[in-house]
Amino acid sequence: AECRCLLFKETRNISFLNRSIDTFQIALGLQAWDIVDRGQMLVFYGAVVADRRRFRGDSGDLDRAIELLKEALLELALTETTSRDPLVVARLGTLLLERHREKWDDDDLNDGIELLSESVSLITADEPGRQAILNNLAVALITRYERLGSIWDMEGAIAHLREAVSPLSRVHPDRPSIINNLANALTVLNQSLKRILNPEVVVHYHEAMLPRSSTRSCQLPSLSNLIIVLI
Repeated sequence: AECRCLLFKETRNISFLNRSIDTFQIALGLQAWDIVDRGQMLVFYGAVVADRRRFRGDSGDLDRAIELLKEALLELALTETTSRDPLVVARLGTLLLERHREKWDDDDLNDGIELLSESVSLITADEPGRQAILNNLAVALITRYERLGSIWDMEGAIAHLREAVSPLSRVHPDRPSIINNLANALTVLNQSLKRILNPEVVVHYHEAMLPRSSTRSCQLPSLSNLIIVLI
């Protein structure tokens, strides 16, 4: 199954992905699984189903991937020697938020935020992926703020974005998008509280506009946002 996943990544031929999923399904039916091994297999199986979902856009695959990762965390929780993997927790939270964007189920939004918050509390400050998790959590909190209007969500989002961007160098490829999200969040908060424009907003929009070959998609939104806040 793992070899077929690698072949799919090399060739983008979905038949390899389908065969890999079929193999995982057969493997699940086998009884000679250690709890930890079965849990780890479910994690990988869920990731493969999620990959297929992104490739062909089937909402059924998204639901299945979520079920598999939930089952994986339950299996792994049965062992006292295995703590919850922050990256698996974050992956499940991200999939729930992805489903929320399609179905607008507030339970998915709240559960996704809870899982990403848990992941942030579990992952070490220097572990790769922490900044992406913080950014995703902040975006989810902004979404909930837009739906419910809780100022605590927006302030939490800003705190997470500041934490995410602080260790990134000025040439890091993820920095412009996080900076842009931070500037957007500060703008919304200022407008909500009817504050005078925070100079930090202008600074962040300006940085997000700086030309970088890998971040052109951030430049035009940042420019238009800068114009708006300065008017």
